Amino acid sequence: MRAPQSQSSADSSADQPAGSAARENSLLPSAGLLTAVLDDQARIVSFNNAFLQFVGKKPELLRDADFASLVVPEEERDAFEEDLRAATEGSDPGARIDAWRANSGELSPVQWWLSGLDTESGTRCGFAVTAIDLSSDHRAWDQMAEKEARLQSILDTAADGIITIDEHGIIQSLNLATGEMFGYESEQLIGQNLKVLMPDLHQREHDTYLSNYLSSGEKKVIGIGREVEGRRHDGSTFPLDLAVSEFHVAGKRRFMGLMRDISARKHAEQEARRHLDELAHASRLSALGEMATGIAHEVNQPLAAIVSYAQACLNLLNSDSTDRGLVKDALTQITAQGRRAGEIVHHLRQLVRKDQAARTDIDLNGCVRAVLNLFTNELKSSGVTLSLELAEGLPRVKADRVQVEQVLLNLVRNALDVLETQTDGPKRLSIFTHFAGDKGVEVCVTDSGPGLEGNDPERLFETFYTTKPSGLGVGLSISRSIIESHGGRLWARENRSGGLSVHFTISGRRRDEE
Repeated sequence: MRAPQSQSSADSSADQPAGSAARENSLLPSAGLLTAVLDDQARIVSFNNAFLQFVGKKPELLRDADFASLVVPEEERDAFEEDLRAATEGSDPGARIDAWRANSGELSPVQWWLSGLDTESGTRCGFAVTAIDLSSDHRAWDQMAEKEARLQSILDTAADGIITIDEHGIIQSLNLATGEMFGYESEQLIGQNLKVLMPDLHQREHDTYLSNYLSSGEKKVIGIGREVEGRRHDGSTFPLDLAVSEFHVAGKRRFMGLMRDISARKHAEQEARRHLDELAHASRLSALGEMATGIAHEVNQPLAAIVSYAQACLNLLNSDSTDRGLVKDALTQITAQGRRAGEIVHHLRQLVRKDQAARTDIDLNGCVRAVLNLFTNELKSSGVTLSLELAEGLPRVKADRVQVEQVLLNLVRNALDVLETQTDGPKRLSIFTHFAGDKGVEVCVTDSGPGLEGNDPERLFETFYTTKPSGLGVGLSISRSIIESHGGRLWARENRSGGLSVHFTISGRRRDEE
């Protein structure tokens, strides 16, 4: 701000902050105001009697003395320096209430203002400090201290960490939960840069985020909230939920962070995923157990063929026939049937594997055919008519083949169980695939059973909900989690003509990769 014309400097030079009689007269005691004029280095140039009496020093000891060293306590120096920077840049720091060092050597409460002084040419040449001594009003001071203590007490009872910083990232205050969370005492963190609580990677990003926000208003964390990592005093890291808000005190920008240690939640999520994997594994084993008879039949067929063709070879060798073509054909059939048996056994081993396979490019039509091979005998004996409409030219999707086949196996198994209870009309099982654009490839399994009979389709996917007398109620829930982990969707709906259709889409992208 420009110094008033009624005030002049103690020196006749136009580039000094104080000098004329008018300025000196303005510094005389007025309504108890403490007044001092500082140069651009915050050294005392002139002062009034009220200020002289407050500090209790001889006038010659005040001239050119460093103002902050004289009256400002050590813990308030950073705030004072910040006000100087603001006044230098032309901002109004606003009023503050602090404790200054008085003539008794004790701290005394004052309310004070700092403003910049300019020369006639507009050059910033110093500062004016004006203060009101509040020491006579102990009641107001005690009330303020009581309010601060009450507020700190409330903050200290909070379970979440609460911390405030200035616009330079310097920690101004924190509650007990913050210190306990990070393994520090409060006094160890006050005055430190917030980066001390961050892993090395986030330290490099912190200054960039803060400076970008101050200059452009672009928000990364402030006002948004996100999951971050914190670093404890011992160097270990842990996950945090962080919400940051902005507020202003006496014209100064401040930021408050609300932090919650989510280590226990993360551990619970990991345990839940592990438990889901266990359930998925149990579901695969349960499904295989139900199909054991049909599978045994499928494996027995190539074995029986191998025995039959091998016996034919022996008969040819023991006879007088020398038709090598017949022997060659028999051996070719033995080889083909042996490979078929091997493929069936290999497929069974994949279905019961507990470890997770890497995702590869797979053909969903091929998955459908592979699963239906396991039901060949059951489809024949149950009288179910199978209808396949597999679209040609479908794009391959990136997925875990075993998990996708597990979902198909579960949907076909459920459909056959429903059709087994159907008492009238033809039993039909239909499976179709088609390209669904951005959603990926869609697969649908439809049966001609009784449908949902008025029930909500979403209930089918609730864990432990089942319509089977001996069902576990986890198959569809697990199937949905598998499809969603691949970035797809699984849902069910009743058909207008009766029965139920279960659809799923799969693109091969997990949610965290999108």
